[in-house]
Amino acid sequence: MGRPSENLTHDIKVRVDDELNSQIEKYAVKCTLSKAAAIREILSSFFAQN
Repeated sequence: MGRPSENLTHDIKVRVDDELNSQIEKYAVKCTLSKAAAIREILSSFFAQN
């Protein structure tokens, strides 16, 4: 947490429903990540598979 690193230069915003938000928050807690870090990890994992 804290100040973002230098290489995080793009800000992306999306709207999600309550269910998806809850899933993201649960994943973040489980992995002891911030919500933003959890989303970055989820996206990286998705693109690595495809």
